[in-house]
Amino acid sequence: MIDADTGEYFISLVHDGDFGSIVAYESVMSSLNFKQGKNAGTGIFEKCGFSVEIERNGMWVFGYSSIISKEELSLVVDKLYKKLNTVDYRMPNKRPEIPSYKDHIKPRWAWDPRNADINDKVSQLAELGHSITDSDGISADISYTDLTYDMHIFNTSGSDISYSCAYPSLNVNMFGNSNTNKNLIRGFLGYNSGKNLLGSGEAMQIIDGLKELLRGMESNKGVIRNGKYDIVLDSRAAATLLHESLGHMSEADKGDTQRSAMKAAVGTRVLSQPINVFDDPSIEGLYGSYPYDWEGIKARKKTLVREGMRAEYIHSIETASYFDVEPNGGARAETYANRPIPRMSNIYIDGGTYKDDIIEDLHEGVMLFGSKGARVDPSTGNFVLYPSYSRLLSSGELGSYVNVSHISGNVFDILSSIDAVGTDKEIHPSFCSKDDSLIHMSGGSPKIRIRGVNVYV
Repeated sequence: MIDADTGEYFISLVHDGDFGSIVAYESVMSSLNFKQGKNAGTGIFEKCGFSVEIERNGMWVFGYSSIISKEELSLVVDKLYKKLNTVDYRMPNKRPEIPSYKDHIKPRWAWDPRNADINDKVSQLAELGHSITDSDGISADISYTDLTYDMHIFNTSGSDISYSCAYPSLNVNMFGNSNTNKNLIRGFLGYNSGKNLLGSGEAMQIIDGLKELLRGMESNKGVIRNGKYDIVLDSRAAATLLHESLGHMSEADKGDTQRSAMKAAVGTRVLSQPINVFDDPSIEGLYGSYPYDWEGIKARKKTLVREGMRAEYIHSIETASYFDVEPNGGARAETYANRPIPRMSNIYIDGGTYKDDIIEDLHEGVMLFGSKGARVDPSTGNFVLYPSYSRLLSSGELGSYVNVSHISGNVFDILSSIDAVGTDKEIHPSFCSKDDSLIHMSGGSPKIRIRGVNVYV
């Protein structure tokens, strides 16, 4: 890591009038795998390095190195200024005022993954794995990771910030008798906290719940055909829809043409229902939480949609300059080797008004649970979501399990076809991959009902 002296040395290298920030990053991650009743690999991975951003007249350059020293820092900064000196560019709006913070946050974890013996973790994972295989032929692949990192941030506004994050996670892929993808279900736990998931009761609750679900899927199978259906998305599936549609559309790192359209969209309707969408990295303990972003801006709750209307976007300092707004703590990166850009943290829908069970007055339809993945083509708006599993709905009750491959349509049509949003919000851990950078995040939503969606088997 870097000390105050090195941070001050970096500040001295940044030319007068320019903005500069440096992030020192050091991480360690345990990774354990248990497949089909056997230990399938264990590893400990470490990373250490620093990254630098410099801005002049709206032009941003980024560099990094795995060698932390004043000499290496000087070389990186020198290369960045050579890049800046070859470009004549001026942002139409001036750089916003960057607040200064002095904050050194010590972990308050009850359990530090770095201090736990790797052999104890292996034994605990194996115990969980052996608890799954039973006489019904159910088996599972389990993976566990615990990424922990320390960061120290200095910038030319005078900020001096340090903090640590710990991301323990447990992923369970459970298989039924036929051992095919159609009989696979997934459970996932993840936090930003010092929590021993391997030794927690939550892990067994997830496993027992998946067992019960898988037995139901094996014993109560129905049939569905391709067609248009009224659908209900559970909280995980709805959160995936939110992530892929409004979430990525709220990240302000777009080209100039798209940015102009985004600026014009503030105050226009984006959802048919008068609901709110927030992105909040300041919620303690969630998988996408952090106290400051990678440019040293304090994390805060962002109102992306207010009463169905576009309100604001997720910003880095660079994008805030273009939009002529204050930065809001949205610049994130996977490691020091990735440039910080606007990214989601904990994004969720709030303000649903449908207090009754959302399926009660649905005569016929399909309910989708969870997600194996989803995507939106930003050029066309075409959307695809692959549910984890699905059930028929009939006369307001859940019926047989059916194999739904995916739903698809234009994302704007789907969003405008939402006719009911529940009040039973849940927030779940997840990941997001963008620009070769994988970050921790959470997504949350109540159940959502959508009319006339294309369903494929």
